[in-house]
Amino acid sequence: MITKPCGYLSVILLCFSLLGCGKKFVYDNLDWFLLGQLDDLISLSRSQELLVEPALGSLLDWHKQEELPQYAVQLERLSSLNLNQLTIEEYQGRAPCASFDDATLS
Repeated sequence: MITKPCGYLSVILLCFSLLGCGKKFVYDNLDWFLLGQLDDLISLSRSQELLVEPALGSLLDWHKQEELPQYAVQLERLSSLNLNQLTIEEYQGRAPCASFDDATLS
């Protein structure tokens, strides 16, 4: 058991550093995790695994290159909205506003 304040602080700092690294680690190895989950759900033959692995890798590469930049733009625009003057239509993405347009939703 940790009894010193320095020990508690070390554990807390370690947890925060692992939490930040954990998301990147999981995303970078998502193909491996997904294949494991898929294997738990259904049985794939070796020939099926050889077809699924590159397709999944290509899908995740596409997601990183095409979708993540769009998410970043959307989040940046959302973060610039004035939440005190936000209408329900703007919140639901139905009305255009100065900082956020519907074109980014597609």
